[in-house]
Amino acid sequence: VGANVLQKLVNAALSIIDIQYVRFEIEMNAVTRIFDFNAKIVIMGWTFTPEFRIDFSSLKKASSGINSAGQSISDKTMAKAFDRIGHNILIQKLVDIGVRRSLIPWIVNFLSGRRQRVKLAEAVSCWLPVTAGVPQGTKLGPILFLIMVNDLQCGSGRSGNWKFVDDVTISEGLLRNGEPSVIQSDLTSIATWASNNLMKLNAKKCKEMQICFFRNKPELPHLCVEDQIFECVSSHKVLGLIIQDDLKWNEHISMIVTKASKRLHILRVLRRGGIPPHDLITIYYALIRSTLEYCCTVWHCGLPMYLSEQVEKIQKRALRIILPGRSYGEAQEMLQCPRLDIRRGELCEKTMKNIALGSRLSSRLTLTSENEHVYNLRNFKQFASFKCRTDRF
Repeated sequence: VGANVLQKLVNAALSIIDIQYVRFEIEMNAVTRIFDFNAKIVIMGWTFTPEFRIDFSSLKKASSGINSAGQSISDKTMAKAFDRIGHNILIQKLVDIGVRRSLIPWIVNFLSGRRQRVKLAEAVSCWLPVTAGVPQGTKLGPILFLIMVNDLQCGSGRSGNWKFVDDVTISEGLLRNGEPSVIQSDLTSIATWASNNLMKLNAKKCKEMQICFFRNKPELPHLCVEDQIFECVSSHKVLGLIIQDDLKWNEHISMIVTKASKRLHILRVLRRGGIPPHDLITIYYALIRSTLEYCCTVWHCGLPMYLSEQVEKIQKRALRIILPGRSYGEAQEMLQCPRLDIRRGELCEKTMKNIALGSRLSSRLTLTSENEHVYNLRNFKQFASFKCRTDRF
């Protein structure tokens, strides 16, 4: 009974969050299946750490102000990418990457012969055939989409590019000695790839951000695709992380604090319903603390004290709701809930150890010269640290 009451209270509290769904009825082999799906991909929990990286060597030059004109970052989004996948092109790519021949007819049957219609309340539209795209709400659909965009690369090879579903982020570091920029040619090659694969860049959602710390910033030509100039912004959200052109985290902290503050109402509603503290703290961990710690290994070390206190105040308010009348220290001890800055430090240390033991990011760590001999030194450092003129980096 208690579990049912808890479920009802959580559902009632979550109803304050405005989530709109669209219902599609898809006919497949004379069987009608109904899929409810949200338009966004939701990633729950702090344990997800996207492979977000920037060319650190270029940022080091920008921070030191030596022989550098800064870093240019461009973020692009495909327009209705899931709906524009050409079936013939996709099947050819499956053959090219060596998918077993016996699976190809099965995938062709999975993609073909589908119809869909839109249903809103009691009103329904006419059935129309689905001649492109992959079925959303299935396990195979995202895999087929990843295969479709797997061969997307920058033409020059100098720009770094990172893909996540239908989003592409590319970056380029420019030197002040007149080195020509290649990011525009890379954008053109990406637009050409999209056209060849029956896709289209959504120019309205494409953004450009320039990172430069010179007093007199150089004039860089605006980026464009198909005569549409990208908007140059001072901050942009990449995989839920707001990056600023001054490499500060004020906007990101403001966003997660605002988001977590709204979710504190869930704890208030549940406490009025008589939910015990050990259940409330579990809900706090799942819905609120996970928001405050999302990608914290990226921004924790660059967080000043006043921003760290803003994040900590959310936990203080949450524990005050769970255990009213108790001080913050007493509530922490009773609920076994450590401070957020201590947890972030432990997560950073754990992440660094995992990288050092061997991962895809191990190549980004430069070994010191001390590792080139077998002598045991008094001050042993396994990895070299970046040396910059300022503390910004």
